[in-house]
Amino acid sequence: MNMRYPGFIASLVLVLGLVFSFGSMAADCVTHGDGINDKYDTDCDNDGTNDKYDTDLDNDGTNDKYDTDMDNDGTNDKYDTDMDNDGTNDKYDTDMDNDGVNDKYDTDRH
Repeated sequence: MNMRYPGFIASLVLVLGLVFSFGSMAADCVTHGDGINDKYDTDCDNDGTNDKYDTDLDNDGTNDKYDTDMDNDGTNDKYDTDMDNDGTNDKYDTDMDNDGVNDKYDTDRH
């Protein structure tokens, strides 16, 4: 081992450790502002109805089964290229739920 750069090696180990543990940190975050850990949250849209029985997850008054505009931006989902309305085309978007966690590591993508 090259001991000329022990500080660099320690920093590299720290960074790699953070990268590998990032996945478990993402699983314990709260992204809906309701104070409930996402992996236990049963009401992702905070409307008081359990997601298992909720028929209108975007709260627009239209049953999701018939809703053609789930992100409520006025564009039919069939033609919408930015479903999370963040200005980034979904083809290139790496954070589809805009929670600050890259989708590659995100365990809670509602």
